[in-house]
Amino acid sequence: MGLLRGSGIALVGLLLAGCGGVAEEPAPPPPVVSSRLELPVRPATLSVQGVDPCSLVSGKLREQFSAVDAGLRDEAPDGLGCAWTGRPGTRGFSMGLRLVRRPVREFLELPGARVANVAGFGAVDVPGAPHEPGCVTRVEVADDTTLWASYQVIPDPAAPEVSPDTACERSHRIAIGALAQLLLRPPR
Repeated sequence: MGLLRGSGIALVGLLLAGCGGVAEEPAPPPPVVSSRLELPVRPATLSVQGVDPCSLVSGKLREQFSAVDAGLRDEAPDGLGCAWTGRPGTRGFSMGLRLVRRPVREFLELPGARVANVAGFGAVDVPGAPHEPGCVTRVEVADDTTLWASYQVIPDPAAPEVSPDTACERSHRIAIGALAQLLLRPPR
């Protein structure tokens, strides 16, 4: 258990070292994706029992995305979620985080699904169609639990387009922030 905890702390350090402001950091690299539908081995199993998904997106990350609020909670039969919207005067978007009691492998067969590696955790990206820009990244945190991070763009003809890859980069950043928060929690 001590080795897993030490590995988790080291992983948190690596995750947090990459967090900077949106305006000042260089363009993020494209998401690491694979056309093979095999997930990488999970570096740790994370418990989400009793976790409020709104608590997993820090104020700093919300500020980087210009999100207006502390999050709107919702509950579904398969898990809990939280959603945020953009500040007035910024490009319209919504971002969300869900903790879902379903294995990530269920999502490998979705249209457009592609395997990704998010901070060492296996994930499935499902980019939106060109007319529906956005991306949902589903990260395997346990055998039967998936963390969903989403970034959806509200179409605006006056604003520059957001590519599916850019939307997936943003959903990866949301997921990485949430993973860092989960890794900081004491084991249950």
